[in-house]
Amino acid sequence: MSVIVNWKGKRFDVPFREEAAKAAREGYDWTRRVTLGDLLEKCSRASRVPKENIKLLHSGGGPFAEELEWASGSWWQSVAKTWEDWVRGPSDEEWMGCFAIMKDPAASLFDYGIRQGSKIMMIGDKTLPPKPSHPSSAHSQQPRQPPTRDTSAPADTKTSEEESLIERLESHIADTRNTVLPIVEDYTDQASRYIDEATPPNDPPKYLRDLYAKASELLLQSLLKLDGVTCPPDFENARAKRKEAVRFVQSHLDRIDGLKERVNLAAKPNGSL
Repeated sequence: MSVIVNWKGKRFDVPFREEAAKAAREGYDWTRRVTLGDLLEKCSRASRVPKENIKLLHSGGGPFAEELEWASGSWWQSVAKTWEDWVRGPSDEEWMGCFAIMKDPAASLFDYGIRQGSKIMMIGDKTLPPKPSHPSSAHSQQPRQPPTRDTSAPADTKTSEEESLIERLESHIADTRNTVLPIVEDYTDQASRYIDEATPPNDPPKYLRDLYAKASELLLQSLLKLDGVTCPPDFENARAKRKEAVRFVQSHLDRIDGLKERVNLAAKPNGSL
C-alpha cells in the first residue's frame, strides 16, 4: 500500500506496507492509523528535505486543512488545471478543485481523504532557514546599561518590521524572476512553436507537457512562499507589496494556462495537454 508524491516534477511512491499488513491482521483500514506526521517523516527521508520545510497538498481537503485564504477563485482554478492531468488523467471535461495544505501532523490520512494510490503534491526545499544570530560571549558579559526612554521607539520598530517584510517580498520576487521566469519563457517559446507547426490530430509531445508542469509547479511554489509572509493589517506598504507580488506571479500562471489552452486547440481532436 502506498501513496504517490509529486515533488519538483518527480514522482515517487511512499509505501506503507508494514502498516497496511498490521491493519489487515487487526481488521481496520490502515489510513485510519497512519498519520500525516508519519507521511511527513517518510517524505523527509525520501527527499532529504527537513520536515519543517515540507508542505503537503491534497485535493481532498479535510477538517484540519489550512486553505490559502488570500487566493482567489481564479487562482484555485489555475492550480486545479495545472494538476488536472496528473491527478485525474487526460480529460475533456472542465474540472474544478481546491488544493489545501494539510496541517495537523496528528490527523490520520483518512481524515484528509487519502486512500491507497492517492496523489499528493509536496512543496519544500532542502535549505534550512537561517539561524538567528547570537551575541558574542564577550559582549554578553558586559553589564547592561539602563534603557533610554524614547517615545519614538514603537513607531521606529513598526517601520523596521515592515521594511523587513518588504525586503522578504522583494527577495521572493527577485528569486522568481531569476529562477522561474526563464523556465516560463522556455515553455512559452516551445508552446508557441508547437502551435505554429502542429498538424492535428497530433498529441502534444511529452517534453512540452513536462515543461508546463515544471513551470506551473515552480510558480505555485512562489505563491506559497508569498503566502508565508504574514503582513499585519496596519502594515499597508507591506500588504500592497504582497498583493503586487501575488499579481505578478499570478499573471505568469494565467499566461502559461492560456498557452496550454491554445496548445489543446492546435492538437485537436486528440489533444490531451
